[in-house]
Amino acid sequence: MVAVVRLMGWLIVLAGVLFTIKPQALKSYMEFWRPAKRIYLGGVVALLLGIVLLMASAGCKWGIVIAAVGALSLIKGVLLFVVGLEKVRAVLDWYAKKSDKFIRIMGVIDATLGILILYSI
Repeated sequence: MVAVVRLMGWLIVLAGVLFTIKPQALKSYMEFWRPAKRIYLGGVVALLLGIVLLMASAGCKWGIVIAAVGALSLIKGVLLFVVGLEKVRAVLDWYAKKSDKFIRIMGVIDATLGILILYSI
């Protein structure tokens, strides 16, 4: 389980760095998730990751951080199924229309979250 958390931490760091360097990559990423099947797939993945994070949190140095990220992932997964496709797409569109500066700031925040996850293991 901890190996999955470590992999997730590294993927978040890499995505954050990529979005910081190349904001257009985030806009393409948002477009990728627009189809209904992919939104629902994202919901399932978020739910599964949330469960894995919550289960792995007991074996981590800062388990509370991992548990909090797991709880947020579960909430995200549930919301992707509950709020409806049009609202999810509206959020994707809103995020994709943000300035490059905003996306770079969010990329730095993402990378920082990934580093925090890696440190918490």
